[in-house]
Amino acid sequence: MAYAVGMIILWILILSVSFYILSIVCNRYFTPSLQQIGQQWNLSSEATGATLMALGSSAPELSISLIALFKAGQHAELGTGNIVGSAIFQFLVIIGAVALVKEVRLNWKPFLRDMLFYTVAVVLLIFFLYDGTIQVHEPLIFLSVYITYLFFVIGSKKILGYKDPVKNPSEGKGPHSIIKEYTKNHAYIVFSVSVAAIGIVSWFLVESAINIAHITGIPEVIIAILIVAAGNSIPDLLSSVKAARETMPDMAVSNAVGSNNFDIMFGLGFPWLIALFITGKPIMVASENLFNTALILLGTVILTFIILIIKKWRLTKITGALLLGSYVIYIIIIIGSGLHWWTF
Repeated sequence: MAYAVGMIILWILILSVSFYILSIVCNRYFTPSLQQIGQQWNLSSEATGATLMALGSSAPELSISLIALFKAGQHAELGTGNIVGSAIFQFLVIIGAVALVKEVRLNWKPFLRDMLFYTVAVVLLIFFLYDGTIQVHEPLIFLSVYITYLFFVIGSKKILGYKDPVKNPSEGKGPHSIIKEYTKNHAYIVFSVSVAAIGIVSWFLVESAINIAHITGIPEVIIAILIVAAGNSIPDLLSSVKAARETMPDMAVSNAVGSNNFDIMFGLGFPWLIALFITGKPIMVASENLFNTALILLGTVILTFIILIIKKWRLTKITGALLLGSYVIYIIIIIGSGLHWWTF
Protein backbone atom coordinates (compact mmCIF):
# COMPACT_ATOMS: atom_id res chain seq x y z
CA MET A 1 0.00 0.00 0.00
CA ALA A 2 2.78 2.44 0.98
CA TYR A 3 4.64 1.56 -2.22
CA ALA A 4 1.57 2.28 -4.35
CA VAL A 5 0.99 5.64 -2.64
CA GLY A 6 4.65 6.54 -3.13
CA MET A 7 4.49 5.67 -6.82
CA ILE A 8 1.31 7.71 -7.27
CA ILE A 9 2.99 10.72 -5.66
CA LEU A 10 6.07 10.22 -7.87
CA TRP A 11 4.07 10.04 -11.09
CA ILE A 12 1.92 13.02 -10.08
CA LEU A 13 5.13 14.98 -9.47
CA ILE A 14 6.47 13.98 -12.90
CA LEU A 15 3.12 14.94 -14.45
CA SER A 16 3.18 18.36 -12.78
CA VAL A 17 6.78 19.07 -13.78
CA SER A 18 5.96 18.01 -17.34
CA PHE A 19 3.08 20.51 -17.48
CA TYR A 20 5.37 23.28 -16.26
CA ILE A 21 8.19 22.50 -18.69
CA LEU A 22 5.77 22.24 -21.63
CA SER A 23 4.27 25.65 -20.85
CA ILE A 24 7.76 27.23 -20.67
CA VAL A 25 8.98 25.59 -23.89
CA CYS A 26 5.83 26.48 -25.85
CA ASN A 27 5.38 30.04 -24.60
CA ARG A 28 9.00 31.20 -24.56
CA TYR A 29 10.56 29.26 -27.40
CA PHE A 30 8.28 27.26 -29.70
CA THR A 31 5.52 29.81 -30.34
CA PRO A 32 7.90 32.82 -30.76
CA SER A 33 10.03 30.81 -33.21
CA LEU A 34 6.91 30.03 -35.26
CA GLN A 35 5.98 33.70 -35.22
CA GLN A 36 9.41 34.59 -36.60
CA ILE A 37 9.17 31.89 -39.26
CA GLY A 38 5.79 33.26 -40.30
CA GLN A 39 7.35 36.70 -40.74
CA GLN A 40 10.23 35.26 -42.75
CA TRP A 41 7.73 33.48 -45.01
CA ASN A 42 5.82 36.77 -45.42
CA LEU A 43 2.60 35.19 -44.21
CA SER A 44 -0.31 37.46 -43.36
CA SER A 45 -1.29 37.81 -39.71
CA GLU A 46 -4.44 35.77 -40.41
CA ALA A 47 -2.50 32.93 -42.05
CA THR A 48 0.12 32.93 -39.30
CA GLY A 49 -2.51 32.92 -36.57
CA ALA A 50 -4.60 30.14 -38.07
CA THR A 51 -1.63 27.88 -38.86
CA LEU A 52 1.69 28.48 -37.12
CA MET A 53 0.39 30.23 -34.00
CA ALA A 54 -2.40 27.68 -33.65
CA LEU A 55 0.23 24.96 -33.86
CA GLY A 56 2.25 26.74 -31.18
CA SER A 57 -0.61 26.97 -28.70
CA SER A 58 -1.77 23.39 -29.39
CA ALA A 59 1.62 21.68 -29.63
CA PRO A 60 1.30 19.79 -26.30
CA GLU A 61 -2.09 18.32 -27.22
CA LEU A 62 -0.89 17.33 -30.70
CA SER A 63 2.32 15.77 -29.37
CA ILE A 64 0.49 13.82 -26.65
CA SER A 65 -2.06 12.57 -29.18
CA LEU A 66 0.71 11.27 -31.47
CA ILE A 67 2.68 9.60 -28.67
CA ALA A 68 -0.43 7.98 -27.16
CA LEU A 69 -1.39 6.52 -30.54
CA PHE A 70 2.00 4.91 -31.19
CA LYS A 71 2.81 3.80 -27.65
CA ALA A 72 2.65 0.04 -27.16
CA GLY A 73 -0.79 -1.03 -25.96
CA GLN A 74 -4.20 0.48 -26.55
CA HIS A 75 -3.81 4.13 -25.53
CA ALA A 76 -5.61 5.95 -28.36
CA GLU A 77 -8.34 7.06 -25.95
CA LEU A 78 -5.76 8.90 -23.85
CA GLY A 79 -4.66 11.09 -26.77
CA THR A 80 -8.21 11.63 -28.01
CA GLY A 81 -9.47 12.32 -24.49
CA ASN A 82 -6.75 14.91 -23.95
CA ILE A 83 -7.79 16.90 -27.03
CA VAL A 84 -11.54 16.57 -26.42
CA GLY A 85 -11.08 17.47 -22.74
CA SER A 86 -8.88 20.41 -23.69
CA ALA A 87 -11.55 21.65 -26.10
CA ILE A 88 -14.27 21.65 -23.45
CA PHE A 89 -11.90 23.24 -20.87
CA GLN A 90 -11.00 26.05 -23.24
CA PHE A 91 -14.58 26.70 -24.24
CA LEU A 92 -16.18 26.53 -20.79
CA VAL A 93 -13.40 27.56 -18.38
CA ILE A 94 -11.29 29.99 -20.40
CA ILE A 95 -14.17 31.85 -22.03
CA GLY A 96 -16.11 31.74 -18.76
CA ALA A 97 -13.17 33.11 -16.76
CA VAL A 98 -12.57 35.90 -19.28
CA ALA A 99 -16.23 36.94 -19.05
CA LEU A 100 -16.05 37.01 -15.24
CA VAL A 101 -12.95 39.21 -15.33
CA LYS A 102 -14.42 41.64 -17.83
CA GLU A 103 -17.60 41.73 -19.87
CA VAL A 104 -16.83 41.32 -23.58
CA ARG A 105 -18.37 42.89 -26.64
CA LEU A 106 -17.26 40.47 -29.31
CA ASN A 107 -16.09 41.31 -32.79
CA TRP A 108 -19.00 39.23 -34.02
CA LYS A 109 -18.01 38.65 -37.66
CA PRO A 110 -14.80 36.61 -37.07
CA PHE A 111 -16.31 35.07 -33.94
CA LEU A 112 -19.38 33.89 -35.86
CA ARG A 113 -17.09 32.43 -38.55
CA ASP A 114 -15.02 30.51 -36.00
CA MET A 115 -18.06 29.33 -34.05
CA LEU A 116 -19.76 27.97 -37.16
CA PHE A 117 -16.70 25.91 -38.05
CA TYR A 118 -16.34 24.88 -34.41
CA THR A 119 -19.93 23.65 -34.37
CA VAL A 120 -19.28 21.64 -37.55
CA ALA A 121 -16.13 20.16 -35.97
CA VAL A 122 -17.98 19.08 -32.81
CA VAL A 123 -20.87 17.56 -34.79
CA LEU A 124 -18.38 15.60 -36.92
CA LEU A 125 -16.58 14.49 -33.75
CA ILE A 126 -19.83 13.10 -32.33
CA PHE A 127 -20.48 11.11 -35.51
CA PHE A 128 -16.90 9.79 -35.59
CA LEU A 129 -16.95 8.70 -31.94
CA TYR A 130 -20.40 7.11 -32.12
CA ASP A 131 -19.28 3.66 -33.33
CA GLY A 132 -16.03 3.67 -31.32
CA THR A 133 -13.75 3.22 -34.33
CA ILE A 134 -11.91 5.66 -36.57
CA GLN A 135 -11.68 4.87 -40.29
CA VAL A 136 -9.47 6.58 -42.89
CA HIS A 137 -12.23 8.76 -44.34
CA GLU A 138 -12.90 10.40 -40.95
CA PRO A 139 -9.54 12.14 -40.40
CA LEU A 140 -9.55 13.08 -44.09
CA ILE A 141 -12.88 14.84 -43.54
CA PHE A 142 -11.47 16.64 -40.48
CA LEU A 143 -8.41 17.85 -42.39
CA SER A 144 -10.49 18.91 -45.40
CA VAL A 145 -12.78 21.00 -43.20
CA TYR A 146 -9.75 22.55 -41.50
CA ILE A 147 -8.21 23.51 -44.85
CA THR A 148 -11.54 25.09 -45.78
CA TYR A 149 -11.47 26.96 -42.46
CA LEU A 150 -7.99 28.28 -43.24
CA PHE A 151 -9.17 29.71 -46.55
CA PHE A 152 -12.06 31.42 -44.78
CA VAL A 153 -9.75 32.84 -42.10
CA ILE A 154 -7.25 34.19 -44.63
CA GLY A 155 -9.85 35.67 -46.97
CA SER A 156 -12.73 36.68 -44.70
CA LYS A 157 -11.22 39.91 -43.31
CA LYS A 158 -11.46 41.60 -46.72
CA ILE A 159 -14.86 40.07 -47.44
CA LEU A 160 -16.46 40.79 -44.05
CA GLY A 161 -14.62 44.06 -43.43
CA TYR A 162 -13.42 43.94 -39.83
CA LYS A 163 -10.28 44.85 -37.93
CA ASP A 164 -8.40 42.78 -35.38
CA PRO A 165 -7.57 44.26 -31.99
CA VAL A 166 -4.01 45.56 -31.87
CA LYS A 167 -1.68 44.56 -29.09
CA ASN A 168 1.45 46.53 -28.37
CA PRO A 169 3.38 44.72 -25.65
CA SER A 170 6.46 46.31 -24.18
CA GLU A 171 9.66 44.52 -25.06
CA GLY A 172 11.42 45.21 -21.80
CA LYS A 173 14.92 44.11 -20.85
CA GLY A 174 16.41 41.11 -19.14
CA PRO A 175 16.66 37.39 -19.88
CA HIS A 176 13.38 37.25 -21.81
CA SER A 177 14.52 40.00 -24.20
CA ILE A 178 17.76 38.06 -24.79
CA ILE A 179 15.71 34.95 -25.62
CA LYS A 180 13.56 37.00 -28.01
CA GLU A 181 16.62 38.37 -29.76
CA TYR A 182 18.17 34.90 -30.16
CA THR A 183 14.88 33.50 -31.42
CA LYS A 184 14.62 36.34 -33.94
CA ASN A 185 18.05 35.53 -35.37
CA HIS A 186 17.95 31.73 -35.07
CA ALA A 187 14.26 30.85 -35.44
CA TYR A 188 14.80 27.47 -37.09
CA ILE A 189 17.29 26.32 -34.44
CA VAL A 190 14.92 27.33 -31.63
CA PHE A 191 12.06 25.64 -33.48
CA SER A 192 13.96 22.36 -33.92
CA VAL A 193 15.14 22.20 -30.31
CA SER A 194 11.64 23.08 -29.08
CA VAL A 195 10.05 20.27 -31.13
CA ALA A 196 12.51 17.76 -29.64
CA ALA A 197 11.87 19.08 -26.11
CA ILE A 198 8.08 18.96 -26.54
CA GLY A 199 8.30 15.38 -27.79
CA ILE A 200 10.48 14.22 -24.88
CA VAL A 201 8.41 15.97 -22.21
CA SER A 202 5.16 14.74 -23.77
CA TRP A 203 6.47 11.16 -23.57
CA PHE A 204 7.02 11.58 -19.82
CA LEU A 205 3.57 13.14 -19.51
CA VAL A 206 1.88 10.24 -21.32
CA GLU A 207 3.90 7.70 -19.32
CA SER A 208 2.96 9.33 -16.01
CA ALA A 209 -0.74 9.55 -16.96
CA ILE A 210 -0.81 5.85 -17.93
CA ASN A 211 0.89 4.81 -14.70
CA ILE A 212 -1.42 6.93 -12.54
CA ALA A 213 -4.39 5.32 -14.28
CA HIS A 214 -3.05 1.80 -13.78
CA ILE A 215 -2.15 2.28 -10.12
CA THR A 216 -5.38 4.03 -9.12
CA GLY A 217 -7.67 1.97 -11.35
CA ILE A 218 -9.09 5.13 -12.91
CA PRO A 219 -9.66 4.75 -16.68
CA GLU A 220 -6.98 6.42 -18.81
CA VAL A 221 -9.59 8.41 -20.68
CA ILE A 222 -10.77 10.02 -17.41
CA ILE A 223 -7.21 11.00 -16.52
CA ALA A 224 -6.79 12.46 -20.02
CA ILE A 225 -10.12 14.32 -20.16
CA LEU A 226 -9.88 15.92 -16.72
CA ILE A 227 -6.26 16.07 -15.53
CA VAL A 228 -4.05 16.06 -18.63
CA ALA A 229 -6.35 18.34 -20.61
CA ALA A 230 -6.72 20.84 -17.76
CA GLY A 231 -2.98 20.80 -17.03
CA ASN A 232 -2.15 21.61 -20.65
CA SER A 233 -4.78 24.36 -20.80
CA ILE A 234 -3.98 26.20 -17.56
CA PRO A 235 -1.21 28.34 -19.19
CA ASP A 236 -3.75 29.38 -21.85
CA LEU A 237 -6.22 30.20 -19.07
CA LEU A 238 -3.71 32.44 -17.28
CA SER A 239 -2.68 34.25 -20.48
CA SER A 240 -6.33 34.75 -21.49
CA VAL A 241 -7.26 36.21 -18.10
CA LYS A 242 -4.23 38.50 -18.34
CA ALA A 243 -5.33 39.60 -21.82
CA ALA A 244 -8.83 40.30 -20.49
CA ARG A 245 -7.41 42.49 -17.73
CA GLU A 246 -5.34 44.40 -20.29
CA THR A 247 -8.55 45.38 -22.13
CA MET A 248 -8.22 42.66 -24.79
CA PRO A 249 -10.95 40.19 -23.74
CA ASP A 250 -12.22 39.99 -27.35
CA MET A 251 -8.87 38.61 -28.51
CA ALA A 252 -8.73 36.14 -25.60
CA VAL A 253 -12.16 34.67 -26.46
CA SER A 254 -11.44 34.49 -30.19
CA ASN A 255 -8.10 32.76 -29.55
CA ALA A 256 -9.82 30.12 -27.41
CA VAL A 257 -12.33 29.25 -30.14
CA GLY A 258 -9.72 29.35 -32.92
CA SER A 259 -7.38 27.12 -30.92
CA ASN A 260 -10.19 24.60 -30.44
CA ASN A 261 -10.78 24.45 -34.19
CA PHE A 262 -7.14 23.47 -34.64
CA ASP A 263 -7.21 21.00 -31.74
CA ILE A 264 -10.24 19.06 -32.94
CA MET A 265 -9.81 19.11 -36.71
CA PHE A 266 -6.00 18.99 -37.04
CA GLY A 267 -4.99 17.78 -33.58
CA LEU A 268 -7.16 14.68 -34.01
CA GLY A 269 -7.24 14.40 -37.80
CA PHE A 270 -3.47 14.43 -38.40
CA PRO A 271 -2.43 11.84 -35.77
CA TRP A 272 -5.35 9.59 -36.71
CA LEU A 273 -4.42 9.71 -40.38
CA ILE A 274 -0.74 8.94 -39.71
CA ALA A 275 -1.63 6.02 -37.43
CA LEU A 276 -4.13 4.59 -39.91
CA PHE A 277 -1.64 4.70 -42.78
CA ILE A 278 1.13 3.07 -40.70
CA THR A 279 -0.92 0.35 -39.02
CA GLY A 280 -3.58 -0.19 -41.67
CA LYS A 281 -6.08 -0.91 -38.88
CA PRO A 282 -9.01 1.13 -37.51
CA ILE A 283 -8.31 3.12 -34.34
CA MET A 284 -10.38 2.04 -31.35
CA VAL A 285 -11.81 4.90 -29.26
CA ALA A 286 -14.81 3.08 -27.79
CA SER A 287 -15.39 5.24 -24.72
CA GLU A 288 -18.75 6.50 -23.47
CA ASN A 289 -16.91 9.29 -21.64
CA LEU A 290 -15.49 10.65 -24.90
CA PHE A 291 -18.88 10.51 -26.59
CA ASN A 292 -20.64 12.11 -23.60
CA THR A 293 -18.02 14.87 -23.51
CA ALA A 294 -18.58 15.63 -27.18
CA LEU A 295 -22.35 15.78 -26.63
CA ILE A 296 -21.91 18.12 -23.65
CA LEU A 297 -19.57 20.29 -25.70
CA LEU A 298 -22.11 20.58 -28.52
CA GLY A 299 -24.84 21.47 -26.04
CA THR A 300 -22.78 24.25 -24.46
CA VAL A 301 -21.74 25.60 -27.86
CA ILE A 302 -25.36 25.84 -29.01
CA LEU A 303 -26.49 27.35 -25.68
CA THR A 304 -23.69 29.94 -25.74
CA PHE A 305 -24.51 30.75 -29.36
CA ILE A 306 -28.15 31.43 -28.47
CA ILE A 307 -27.22 33.55 -25.44
CA LEU A 308 -24.77 35.66 -27.46
CA ILE A 309 -27.32 36.32 -30.18
CA ILE A 310 -29.90 37.37 -27.57
CA LYS A 311 -27.30 39.56 -25.81
CA LYS A 312 -26.21 41.04 -29.16
CA TRP A 313 -22.73 39.47 -28.95
CA ARG A 314 -22.03 40.66 -25.43
CA LEU A 315 -20.41 38.07 -23.19
CA THR A 316 -21.62 39.02 -19.70
CA LYS A 317 -20.53 37.86 -16.26
CA ILE A 318 -23.75 35.86 -15.97
CA THR A 319 -22.82 33.97 -19.13
CA GLY A 320 -19.32 33.44 -17.75
CA ALA A 321 -20.71 32.01 -14.52
CA LEU A 322 -23.02 29.76 -16.54
CA LEU A 323 -20.07 28.39 -18.53
CA LEU A 324 -17.98 27.75 -15.42
CA GLY A 325 -20.93 26.12 -13.68
CA SER A 326 -21.43 23.90 -16.72
CA TYR A 327 -17.82 22.72 -16.41
CA VAL A 328 -18.36 21.77 -12.77
CA ILE A 329 -21.47 19.77 -13.75
CA TYR A 330 -19.49 18.19 -16.58
CA ILE A 331 -16.75 17.06 -14.16
CA ILE A 332 -19.34 15.46 -11.89
CA ILE A 333 -20.94 13.66 -14.84
CA ILE A 334 -17.62 12.35 -16.21
CA ILE A 335 -16.30 11.22 -12.82
CA GLY A 336 -19.61 9.58 -11.93
CA SER A 337 -19.74 7.81 -15.28
CA GLY A 338 -16.12 6.65 -15.00
CA LEU A 339 -16.70 5.28 -11.51
CA HIS A 340 -20.01 3.73 -12.58
CA TRP A 341 -22.14 5.83 -10.26
CA TRP A 342 -24.61 5.92 -13.13
CA THR A 343 -24.77 4.97 -16.79
CA PHE A 344 -25.87 6.89 -19.86
